[in-house]
Amino acid sequence: MGAQIGRLTLWSPGVKIYDRPFLRLGDDVIVGIDVRFVAHFSHVNPAGRTVLSLGPITLGDRTSVGGSALLSAGFTLDPDQATEALFLGAPFARWRDAQRVTAETAVPPVTTL
Repeated sequence: MGAQIGRLTLWSPGVKIYDRPFLRLGDDVIVGIDVRFVAHFSHVNPAGRTVLSLGPITLGDRTSVGGSALLSAGFTLDPDQATEALFLGAPFARWRDAQRVTAETAVPPVTTL
């Protein structure tokens, strides 16, 4: 299964997509130059084990991502929103009205290293 891409998506040069099956873009989305989509990250869990976590990256309808942004696992940009250039979309964060509105702390490990 591949990425889910809506209609009229504009991809600027240099966009990099890692973990393609975890990408979900709505309609009328603009992706700026050199944006990176990385739907995985490793971290140390509360038990002290290193784990690999995955999560879908979701951009709602009519969104725009500024150049050289990095969007991480589980990041969601609500419809009708935009990010600035060099934006860092933290793992499992949701953005609306130019601010973080939620963060999920329970990140299920997919693979233990």
